[in-house]
Amino acid sequence: MGDKSDKKTDDVEPLELPMIDSSATKNDQLQEIGEERADEIHSRMLQENIPMQEHEIREAIKIHSPGVVKEIYDVVVRQLQYEQGRQGRLDAKANSLLAANGLSLTILFTFGVQVLNKCGKDYATAMVVLLWLTVATGLCSGVCAAFALLIRDYRMVNERDLFDADVLASIDEFSADGLDSNDNDSARVSIFKRHHIPQMWSIVQTQVRIHKKKADYIAKGQYFFIAFLVGMAAIAITTAIIMRTTG
Repeated sequence: MGDKSDKKTDDVEPLELPMIDSSATKNDQLQEIGEERADEIHSRMLQENIPMQEHEIREAIKIHSPGVVKEIYDVVVRQLQYEQGRQGRLDAKANSLLAANGLSLTILFTFGVQVLNKCGKDYATAMVVLLWLTVATGLCSGVCAAFALLIRDYRMVNERDLFDADVLASIDEFSADGLDSNDNDSARVSIFKRHHIPQMWSIVQTQVRIHKKKADYIAKGQYFFIAFLVGMAAIAITTAIIMRTTG
């Protein structure tokens, strides 16, 4: 809907939009655990950034302002788009790390045998240990990058929720007194958006959790790759020193 129709519907107060029942309302929670205990739990959730459940989000957005619903919906859509872009960036990092590990390990295996041949028997054991430690860090880095790419437990919009016949019929039959046809259409769109906001935000939460796992694996892989590069540098320096000493 255009800005003009949204502005008109915002001016109508109150707008009696049909509500979606939640599994646990705030009043029910207060009766069960007490107001003081509920405040303590809420404060802890804020401090620890505990994700909201779908029924909590449905309870929170039981509002009568189509304009506010539209703003919340737009924020959710932008967050979804950001997480989708973040997925591409994380996968690109993991692919780059995996490719760098493969190339570096190929170089190390190619020249590792030559290095051992030039070290002599006196330094062979120490060089073998250094080589295998370096290879181990490279392999660990590659494994972390591969794990980051394998995390794909993404959620899609639930089609049964999207095409819920009862909800769609209720929205289609909605009509508020004092509103013309265009304004009622805007109100129906607002109801539809409000119905899907909780599920969409739960998808955002899933993506955030998955991307955090991806980012953690990539960070570990980068640390291992730094150790791998340090090991390669140590091999090169040690080889130079040995050759100078024995030469």
